[in-house]
Amino acid sequence: MDVIAFLTHVEELAGEPARWLHRGLTSSDVVDTALAILLVDAIDRMITRTDAVLAAFRSRMQEHRRTPMIGRSHGIHAEPTTLGVALASHYAEFVRARHRLKAARAEIAFGKIAGAVGTYTHLSPGIEEDTLRHSGSGRSRLRRK
Repeated sequence: MDVIAFLTHVEELAGEPARWLHRGLTSSDVVDTALAILLVDAIDRMITRTDAVLAAFRSRMQEHRRTPMIGRSHGIHAEPTTLGVALASHYAEFVRARHRLKAARAEIAFGKIAGAVGTYTHLSPGIEEDTLRHSGSGRSRLRRK
């Protein structure tokens, strides 16, 4: 995203007050923080959908805990098992995937609006903290770097 082109357009539309819009920020402050917000939102949605998949697996595991099934090993028939056990294996993999999503969310949930070299020359750390705390949907999404 070309932040300068966007800001120029906003300045053309808003006039004189828009000169304060980019004061003290760099394009990286804006783009990197916006990307973190988007990624956190995407992961939150993926976790919600993963929870729905886990609930479906849990239900089917119970429903088929005694449904016989031919086990397979290396592509050939093996010991008998149940469909519930096979589904439990998939359930466990989705649990692990959910943990990985949570870990990824924790890794990327950071923002920075501290200026060109991170010195807070034009903005105080308090403004950064308040902005990140309220970044998206009224709930805290990002932490300071």
